[in-house]
Amino acid sequence: MPLLSRLFLRKRRYNDISVSIQEHIAERVDELEEQGMPHAQAKQRARREFGNVALIHQRSREVWQWRWLEQIGADLKFAWRQIVRSPRFTIAVIATLAIGIGAQTTIYSVIHAVLIDPFPYRDAMRMVHFHLYDKDPVPDDL
Repeated sequence: MPLLSRLFLRKRRYNDISVSIQEHIAERVDELEEQGMPHAQAKQRARREFGNVALIHQRSREVWQWRWLEQIGADLKFAWRQIVRSPRFTIAVIATLAIGIGAQTTIYSVIHAVLIDPFPYRDAMRMVHFHLYDKDPVPDDL
């Protein structure tokens, strides 16, 4: 099944799990009632035998879904709610990040241009500079 259809059919699958769990409990209640147990007591015993319904929901969901993807989605929803709830804080955070990233980019660009790659041509480190000078300079009055 494609990923998108899995994501869109998630609620239906969750409902299917709930219905399936309720059917299992109802079947056990019917079995206990046939053995002569009152309905309320049979229902309580069937739930106790079945176990923690919420835990079974969670384990069933983990079998056919990507839990980390849902957690990321929940985190993004929460972040969006916080952004909408306090727009001034959001603007301050975005401005601070923009200034910090811009300053860091500028500093690294300058360091790269000046220290790391100062000459704009190939094999710049192999260049040699010769400076000629005379040890015995000629006097000017000759």
